[in-house]
Amino acid sequence: MKKDYLFVFSENVRLFLNRVRLEILKILSREVGLTTEKGWFLFQGTYHHVGVILFEHPRMLGFYNPSKTEIGLHKRFMLDEREDLVADILRHEIGHLMTHLQYGEAFMDHGPCYRAVCSIYNWEEKVQSATVDIEDKGNPEGEGSNHETVIRRVKKLLALASSDNPHEAELAALKANQMLLLHNISLLNAAGLDDGDRIYMKRVIEAGRSSAKLMAIGRILESFLVSPVFNHGEGLVYLEVTGERANVEIAEHVASFLDRTLESMWTQARMKGMAGLRDKNSFMTGVAEGYLAKMKKTRSEYSPGESLALMVLESRLNERLKLVYPRIRSTRSQSFLNSRSFGQGKEGGERLSIRTAIQGVTNSRLLLQ
Repeated sequence: MKKDYLFVFSENVRLFLNRVRLEILKILSREVGLTTEKGWFLFQGTYHHVGVILFEHPRMLGFYNPSKTEIGLHKRFMLDEREDLVADILRHEIGHLMTHLQYGEAFMDHGPCYRAVCSIYNWEEKVQSATVDIEDKGNPEGEGSNHETVIRRVKKLLALASSDNPHEAELAALKANQMLLLHNISLLNAAGLDDGDRIYMKRVIEAGRSSAKLMAIGRILESFLVSPVFNHGEGLVYLEVTGERANVEIAEHVASFLDRTLESMWTQARMKGMAGLRDKNSFMTGVAEGYLAKMKKTRSEYSPGESLALMVLESRLNERLKLVYPRIRSTRSQSFLNSRSFGQGKEGGERLSIRTAIQGVTNSRLLLQ
């Protein structure tokens, strides 16, 4: 369910979500009539755990994700003192949760099954409604405009990085990475003034299963100062990227570009005689190796100060990753590569130029899913 949600994590967010979890369990116990125990609830003889996550989105206020049994709540409610409004939004999403458990994903809309479930618990129209009228308080942190400016400038430089002129392309790629680095250095210097441990996450790609292409995209995205993680849901795998807001937003656009481009590169490679899963896996691994080798050469142009700052930023990112994934673990897959396919993929990765479209979407309607 990839809908451009930007997920937010910090120590303050963690404390807020602890209160939200207690409210969810209270509703499940007192209003739905389920047994709850240590963060779990019992339904039809099986214990279930519902996750809670905070997000930013221009239109959505809440959602329920069936693949992860997860309720999302908009960040604005951290600052909203109307506890009754938050409780009603949680009831709305719990209605989707109970509809999912009783009828399955096919009945996840706001149709008759959903309304019947809400009626059982005496939740009236204000809970069942898919829209909510609340005052738009804008962005209280005032951080959006600065990040958006950086994102626009980096995208413009990435567009130049696809130039047919090799010197111009390399210079544009260097400038794009330096601009992103300088932005992160400025954030590092300001950290601690206001919730300095805050970190963002986006689910940039979802797929039915993991693949060498997905792994290659994740590795390439590391060069944009984000940490890629593969997170599994029911029948789905998410490629999630974590980092500063601008880094995550740029990585989302890059991931979308790579998802299309790497498949196109493989289609062209098949015309040269490559076929089969082993060839494709080897090719995709080679693409990532080739691109990262090119980026290593680009970063060799950094000043000593920039190189040191990069090391500090990468170390800090790894430390704050625990806010998003308290129990993260690393896995390694062993595969036997076809040297010819790997070599052609590496050559393609060295020639790969990333470009993204500059676009924006605005809409004032506030919705619940």
